[in-house]
Amino acid sequence: MQVTHHHGALTSPGDATSFHALHGRDTRDCALAYTHVLGWPIALGHRCNRSAGCTCGAFTCPSPGAHPVTEPVIQLTAGELAEEIEARPGAGLIAPCVPFDAVSVSYPAGMALTLALELHGVYVPCVQKDHAIAVFCLAPGSGCHLAGQGVIVRSGTSAWTALPPSQNLRWDTLPTAGQTLPDAAHLIAPLREALRGISSSDVINPGNQRRKPPSPAVSAPDALCRAARTLFLLDLPRAPRPSL
Repeated sequence: MQVTHHHGALTSPGDATSFHALHGRDTRDCALAYTHVLGWPIALGHRCNRSAGCTCGAFTCPSPGAHPVTEPVIQLTAGELAEEIEARPGAGLIAPCVPFDAVSVSYPAGMALTLALELHGVYVPCVQKDHAIAVFCLAPGSGCHLAGQGVIVRSGTSAWTALPPSQNLRWDTLPTAGQTLPDAAHLIAPLREALRGISSSDVINPGNQRRKPPSPAVSAPDALCRAARTLFLLDLPRAPRPSL
């Protein structure tokens, strides 16, 4: 992908091209896709060095290279973002939870929910962290409907979430330009069904983002079937399958 640096700002030859950058691990290209194509506010976070760890200096940092330098997160302009990326290559990309609510759930439950939704043509943007955590992007302000459902909800200007290519993060389901994100209220029943059949040891605190592989007790096919059955009565917005 051709990305140019013009008067200190990130520019692109076209939206379609820049959107495909989300498949890669280039910080500049991904930042361009988030800001220019999706219209999301973006800031730079800490970096993770293999030998020295996270630049925050915390020896036991739970999210090395995938958390903000300061809070609340302040959106950078295109020019500021370009300068910061050049000055701190490999830094994480951080989004304030304004265009969406970030809802974190254990990875086994998240994948059961994702598959159940996709069976009905509903594609919800989802980031996965090291096969331990799944983070769904839902309609802004709606995440409160999932409180008490075994998830962590981040919403509003004071909240944030890290985005790929931050350390150990990748897109499981890509967002699309102009996509209508589903209201979290529509996911209460399917999420509850997805969480059933997941070992209690795997319904972990999504804030602890260290690697934790699913236990052998997880029954993802059963959770998928139950979650899928709850979707028949829901009127969720359909969207084209994200391109690969």
